[in-house]
Amino acid sequence: MTGVATLTPLQDRPVLEAHRVAATSVLGDAERVVSRALSNHRLVDVSGDIALTHNRAAVGRLSLHYIDYVAGVTVLPQHVQESFYLVQVPLRGSLELRGSRSVAECGPGEAVVSLVGGDDSMMIYSPDCRRLLVKIPLALMTERESALFGSGAPTMFSQRRFTISEGPGRTWADLVDACLADLDAAEGLVSREVGGHYFERLLLDGLLLANAEVRGLRPSASKTMARAADFINHHLGDQITVVDVAAATHVSVRSLQEGFRREFGATPLEYVRNCRLDAIHRELERSSPSEASVGEVASRWGMQHLGRFAAAYRARFGETPSQTLRGSIAFGFVA
Repeated sequence: MTGVATLTPLQDRPVLEAHRVAATSVLGDAERVVSRALSNHRLVDVSGDIALTHNRAAVGRLSLHYIDYVAGVTVLPQHVQESFYLVQVPLRGSLELRGSRSVAECGPGEAVVSLVGGDDSMMIYSPDCRRLLVKIPLALMTERESALFGSGAPTMFSQRRFTISEGPGRTWADLVDACLADLDAAEGLVSREVGGHYFERLLLDGLLLANAEVRGLRPSASKTMARAADFINHHLGDQITVVDVAAATHVSVRSLQEGFRREFGATPLEYVRNCRLDAIHRELERSSPSEASVGEVASRWGMQHLGRFAAAYRARFGETPSQTLRGSIAFGFVA
């Protein structure tokens, strides 16, 4: 219909106002309040007068947060006891995440996902940066990734920006808007246990599916191939063969190879190698050179030929294994 403006989801407005956690102009109090709800951090490089507003509501095992400091601030993560994923959506202003290996800038109409407790990032917020955050437990993310894409799927991006103004990201933002509207209603669906679980699944599955194409994933592998992927995941440190995987899933080697090409776009051996590389990458990100060596980690995950491993690792992640290990202590943060 001509003449009718299309509204962008998650407009610049305070949200979750019925779920106020704190409002304070004391820097130390602001640090403590948000640290308790999210993770330990310090606020530095404060430009202007702090005037924190923090609203929070649970959605099943997820939590939604509205945070506005008014002043520009930089958040320095401290020791994180339990890792989690954080989706940040600027409603006004802009934010920048600076990790040891990447930088992501984000403004209205965009969202960014990061793993807090993984590649911990400095979070830099412009003055008057209002933002909505979605906190997702790591175990819950892993659970839904396995359900949607199979247990061998790569884990959620550690720092990924995506648009919410169009395409699948817009659909996800509309789901978040619907959840916020329900939370604002008296005795809405989300406040009930079954409703909270429904919206938890809706928001998390929507986030994963909205970014599936970027990550090269396809949902819903067949049960047979999912069983094969499960077997591989539980034996990554063993010297398994295609024959072993076929026998464990009660199919022929040829059927297994055809199924993997169809479902995962790779041969079974390529799939095993990629799963091992992903596991090694995760462990190196969380380790320091004083407590682990590349050779030890690679060997533990079944990589016997270190030369070929190093070449495959660099091709997959764009850096050497030793660079990943050294990067885990950049900025002095240790996951």
